[in-house]
Amino acid sequence: MTQKKKSIKRTPVKKIERTPAKWPLLLSKKDPRDNIEDFKKVSRESEKRVRQEFLKSISREVGYIENLTDTNLEPTHLYDYQKRWINDRSKYRHCDKSRQIGQSYCFACEGYAKAQLLSIYTGLFISYNQDEANEKVVYARSLYESTPFKYKKKLVVDRVTALEFEGMVSGGRTTKTRLISHPQREPRGKGYNTDVFLDEIAHYQWPDKVYVAAVPIVTRGLGQLSMASSPLGKNGLHYIIGHDTETYNMFSRHKIYWWDNPEFLNDDALRNIVYVKKLAPTMQTLDRVLEFGNEAIIQAYHSMMEEDFMQEYEINPADSSVSYYPMDLVNQCTFEGLKGLARLEEEDEYGEHPIYQNPVYPGLELKTYDTPEALSHAIALGQTGKLFYAGFDVGREEDSSEIVIIEEMPMLNHLQIIRHMITMKRTEFKKQFEQVEKLFSMIPIKLLKIDSTGMGRNLAEDLIRRFHSRIEDIVFNNENKSSMATNIKLRMEDQSIAYPNDKDLIRQIHSIKRKITENNTVKYEAERSKLHHGDKFWALALASSAGEPAQMHSVRLITANIGRVTNATRIVKIPNQRMFRGLPNVVHDINWKGLPPPPKHLAEFSVNAVGMENLV
Repeated sequence: MTQKKKSIKRTPVKKIERTPAKWPLLLSKKDPRDNIEDFKKVSRESEKRVRQEFLKSISREVGYIENLTDTNLEPTHLYDYQKRWINDRSKYRHCDKSRQIGQSYCFACEGYAKAQLLSIYTGLFISYNQDEANEKVVYARSLYESTPFKYKKKLVVDRVTALEFEGMVSGGRTTKTRLISHPQREPRGKGYNTDVFLDEIAHYQWPDKVYVAAVPIVTRGLGQLSMASSPLGKNGLHYIIGHDTETYNMFSRHKIYWWDNPEFLNDDALRNIVYVKKLAPTMQTLDRVLEFGNEAIIQAYHSMMEEDFMQEYEINPADSSVSYYPMDLVNQCTFEGLKGLARLEEEDEYGEHPIYQNPVYPGLELKTYDTPEALSHAIALGQTGKLFYAGFDVGREEDSSEIVIIEEMPMLNHLQIIRHMITMKRTEFKKQFEQVEKLFSMIPIKLLKIDSTGMGRNLAEDLIRRFHSRIEDIVFNNENKSSMATNIKLRMEDQSIAYPNDKDLIRQIHSIKRKITENNTVKYEAERSKLHHGDKFWALALASSAGEPAQMHSVRLITANIGRVTNATRIVKIPNQRMFRGLPNVVHDINWKGLPPPPKHLAEFSVNAVGMENLV
């Protein structure tokens, strides 16, 4: 008989309900299985605490940018000097900076963050030309695109020169904040909490007028006036404010050198960055470049004179008093200088239709074209004339080859306008020849003058065989260089030459020095630089000399009435369709003693008042 197996009665085990954690970093002294309610409570408290810390972080400009935006498809990371700048609540801020340290991007980050965090805000970006102004809006637009939807306001205006955002505050009221960017002109501010950012103010045509107009704008609310620029000699408003700490004692001052930027440091320096910032200022330029610099900064140092490097990267302004072309003279022939100071009508809310005061050539389109195709298209549409000249300064290894194409306008006192510039670095002579062939096939160039000194001789001969009388070779010597340099200066004084506010071109024009040798020979040369020896200038001088030389077509004698007897007279050119401001060619000796300082503002502002409800 089979014995029946006795069954064992087991006590049922209650199934434990497991709740997944929403946050990965949670610490609890208890096992969640002991008491699930305790576990849930800890989770809720931890989640609330993390959320509060996150909201607190993004309620400040730096935290908002670093937590919520991307740069180049990576989370935005601001450098220490950028954070210090943004966190500086001074009413007036001044910054001497190295090139390529990201200050323009820092401006865009600050303005964009404030536009999202504050209920009432306007950020005005002012740049030295239109391309730089457009860049600020592009930066802010990319930051907006990368921001999560729930943490940003609605974009209601999207223009090349402006962005406008719409938000909600408690009570359902709609508010708007704006970012507006334009080239140098007197800013106009409306309302409360308006910031004015003056980017590269040392390169402005009218820095004093822009500054004086900007001061009243920031006096209401939390507005700040900020100026940042790389140096341009030991003169100008930016230099004066940076060094006259007694008169302009209301400004906070920032100095940003190349060694402050991690992207310029080598691996060893990056591992000891605190040590670098302490030791670098005590060293000589070459020593710190070799000790701390990476390949990029070493190449920059070797590509230019040490004096130029110190000005561009170590904010040590050069003494430019001996230049044959003073900056005031150079600036008055830029497109901005010839157009006149821009003003805005009240109804032009975004500054897209400026009205220029006292333009030298009213209604004339002053524009340089980026490509030969663009220039050819403009000629076909009748947007330019058809009389063109070109200059070609030949280089091969150390020096670049430069081609400058100008349009001459006989009906406007033979005004010459740069329409296109080409730079060819380490380019084979065959390709340089092909580039000239392309230009002649697309643009009606009447005459091209080429420097046939040394390496340019064979190229000049080949071009003459191809284009015959449309090419003229010039062997540089003291006589013809003096003639070309004088021709350019006369045109500048008469404002019968126009060129874009291009930093490299302006720098090279300003680098030309007039020297007298021991043999009493006058020489016109650029300060020798491994980066250039005035290549762009000499290409421009060649092109200008190919056209109508600067001369006095019709003259009259004027004796300036200055309250004393004098036999001195001046010969001045009578304009045909020019408009002069005041008495032509009368030079007034004015001792500029600086602008009156803005009022003091001792109170610092904070964004603590920004409601958290506006962020989520």
